[in-house]
Amino acid sequence: MAKSARYAQVNNPMVQALVTGRYRFETKEQAAAKLEELKKCFTAARRDALEHAPEDKICAIFWIAGFSVSEEDEKQGFMGHYAFVTVEELPNGLYALSCVKLHEELRFHPRRIRPKSRMPNWGHPILRNVQKKKHYPTLEEAQACLDALQLEYPEVCIPNENKIYIMIYDRNVNPEDPATKYVLKIVTHKEGGYLLECTLNTSQGRMGPNKNAKKKPPALPSTAENNRDEQEAKGYFASMVSLKRKKPSGKK
Repeated sequence: MAKSARYAQVNNPMVQALVTGRYRFETKEQAAAKLEELKKCFTAARRDALEHAPEDKICAIFWIAGFSVSEEDEKQGFMGHYAFVTVEELPNGLYALSCVKLHEELRFHPRRIRPKSRMPNWGHPILRNVQKKKHYPTLEEAQACLDALQLEYPEVCIPNENKIYIMIYDRNVNPEDPATKYVLKIVTHKEGGYLLECTLNTSQGRMGPNKNAKKKPPALPSTAENNRDEQEAKGYFASMVSLKRKKPSGKK
């Protein structure tokens, strides 16, 4: 089983000492040993990702949560930044770990704040439960799910008694026009309690005709598909090939 990534966090004492430049050592070997210790504790890019650095340079790249994140960064979805860490000799003869922020596109970050979408897809927890035919003991519990969807996606939901008309982003049904109209309705369970039943909406109400009315709802999305973006970011983190074309900015 592949080892899960453990990304550095700025509130970790070891990482805090790194990003504030507090590490000092009498020898270059001591500084290099500390950097190796950090690489064992936190996920770092492979050596071949550091092609822009001299061969004899002792260095590493980490993605650090909370590192140099401004208010504007947060608005754009950044949760952290990449850091280029090197062993540097100081004027007084000591050695330090230098930490420099690297500017990389948000889509290449392993963790980020995902912007809220206009409509849900089948990965939404409530819709996944619909496809799993989850049983609700009471009418109130089933209705609470419909209410939650309507509050979260008011632009694409029309609430009615015991049901809602909703648009779901469904590229498995129609990749060219994935916005598909459905009806989520509360129905009684044969063994008691309630279910949320999902059917395609063939009406031409406020949201217009359903172009995908003849299609069937898709099967439950696979875990691999739901994690596509995350895997892309992790793969990029492992290689970081594009860094060879960039130069580090000033210290943060």
